[in-house]
Amino acid sequence: METCAIVHRRLPLAIPVCALLVGCADTAPTPRPIERDSAGIRIVDNVAGATLPQWTTAPEPLVEIGALSGAPVFEFDAISGLALLEGGTVVVADRGSRQIRAYGRDGAHRWTAGGPGEGPGEFANQASLFAFRGDSLLAYDFGLRRITVFAADGRFGRIIPIGHIQPNGVLAGAFDDGSLLVSTRHLGGLAPGLNRDSVAWFVCDSDSARVVREIGASRQRDVVLVRVEAMPVIDERPLAATGAGIAVGSTFARTTGAAAEVRLNSVSGEGRTIARWDMTPQPLDAGAAEHWRAEDMAVRRSEVDRFLRERWLEVVTFPDQLPVTESLMAGDDRVFAQEFQLPWARGPRGWLVFDDGGRLVARLETPADLTVHAIRDDVVAGVARDAFDVERVRLYPVTR
Repeated sequence: METCAIVHRRLPLAIPVCALLVGCADTAPTPRPIERDSAGIRIVDNVAGATLPQWTTAPEPLVEIGALSGAPVFEFDAISGLALLEGGTVVVADRGSRQIRAYGRDGAHRWTAGGPGEGPGEFANQASLFAFRGDSLLAYDFGLRRITVFAADGRFGRIIPIGHIQPNGVLAGAFDDGSLLVSTRHLGGLAPGLNRDSVAWFVCDSDSARVVREIGASRQRDVVLVRVEAMPVIDERPLAATGAGIAVGSTFARTTGAAAEVRLNSVSGEGRTIARWDMTPQPLDAGAAEHWRAEDMAVRRSEVDRFLRERWLEVVTFPDQLPVTESLMAGDDRVFAQEFQLPWARGPRGWLVFDDGGRLVARLETPADLTVHAIRDDVVAGVARDAFDVERVRLYPVTR
């Protein structure tokens, strides 16, 4: 029976061999991006080659938080969000308990807030967390369509309703000036077959979530509707690209997922930049499509589920090419673009690291079994499952 909720590991001291030698071979310089202007849009052409600086995470986590049994504050039931605050606090949203819990970077529990309900500081269906100005925290509740502001010590601050932002406004981040990034999904009435989906992005003030301006739009993964004996079967198109958008400092960054580029502009909507890199989208071959079908059917347990899924798979078509990126993440005024990997691929996950001007500065690798929720220059935080399928929060130091 497991009773320890926090696992600390001492990291080995690593001294590069080159530091011990008087004369080391010169390393190849990082290729400089080519910057140019095109009709008022700044274009940054980057080279994502082998000479790009490589950032890695340590083989073992700095700290691991979670337990199969023990103190309730270390037991998680469906982690829905995670944020790293400036002071080093790690905040975790636990959907099962409707709580948010804070821990130090040493893994020690600091405070717990929230709980089920609709009152101030309570949650009906919390989903996401974002660091906010002044080391405070934003917690977005999908069910109540509202944002709750908490202080760095867990004290309830105030509520910001966003239910008036239609259709389906969702908090997607916060800018350095305190304004909010909110997305709205425009998937209308579904028709049988392939349905196009898109998202619009808005800057809103943090007093009442008043919409200040629309700042961009992006395609989302297509949705496929199949009717089986009058029963609708709906799911996203497999292995298709999807867009993403984030707030990073005073910059809005977004990508389609289908091209090797990230678009950036200031929170005011000005100063537009397109950051590109030398990567050609790879074709999606029949073998990958069949592999996806086999893995998808392997998790279908009931006869009804298998029957409905088979009918859906008879209609769905796969895209011609694989996505280039999977997601975007912000950290320390940098944009991290996750490289696409097939779901069954093994090995570390790759992230391209851009500064807020669109220049490619490094490539980061994170553990294969870690679902990354937050990245800083010195640490990566995410969720992994152990041999008992128990969720654990892990923090890995970054070696640069």
